[in-house]
Amino acid sequence: MQETDIDRILNFLNGNEPSHEFESWVYNNTNLENSIGGELYFELIEINYKDKFVLDNLKRIVLGNYVSQDHFENFKYKNILLNAGWHPNRKIEVNLSKVPNTPEIQNASEIIEKFGGLKFISPDKRENWSLTLVEFLKVPYVGCDMSKYGFNKKLACFATAHNDHIDLFVDADNKFYQLDNVVSENLYEFKGQNFYQMMRQLLELNDEDNFEIIGRNKTIANNGSNVMAGELVIETGNKKTSLWSRLKSWWS
Repeated sequence: MQETDIDRILNFLNGNEPSHEFESWVYNNTNLENSIGGELYFELIEINYKDKFVLDNLKRIVLGNYVSQDHFENFKYKNILLNAGWHPNRKIEVNLSKVPNTPEIQNASEIIEKFGGLKFISPDKRENWSLTLVEFLKVPYVGCDMSKYGFNKKLACFATAHNDHIDLFVDADNKFYQLDNVVSENLYEFKGQNFYQMMRQLLELNDEDNFEIIGRNKTIANNGSNVMAGELVIETGNKKTSLWSRLKSWWS
């Protein structure tokens, strides 16, 4: 299958093209059947493009059968980056003259060199407003005192998430953390494989939740200020649902 034709199909599945325009392309592209194969081609010409659920119906047909879900996630990830102004080999200058030269600052700086100043906006349409899923800083800064969470590592902040409700940090070992800056009750560590996997989660490209609580704010606990705790963390057995999942459900 030619990549350009598959990208056109994925672009439609991502909601970036009106149904009537895509339908016209399908019927008028004389080389499409040879490009994508007869089975997928006939699926495309048989579907009802006037159905309001055409995207959902077509996703059920295409994803997993002709295109992997992972491939589609990669496509959506790159689409969000490109819409934000990112491009391959992007590297901005990061002024570190006013921050300490520490390993965690260097790790944060490497991330900012690639993404600094960019806002990754949710592709989901929301009435009269948009959700900034991740916004990268232009200069890293040293995180707040983490000892109140029973955590002794030094962290550097490189971005915020979910309209500034979450701060994102990295440590000297390139491990990632999140802290809500509304109540600041819990500190979470990302337990996934790498930065790329974390970004796909934060950008809501899948339903994974790899942030786990590693510390609770002792100050809040000691003061008995636990009013919002039930709104921030759900515990089911030993499973703790992160703030990211809660915010994701709130914005939906």
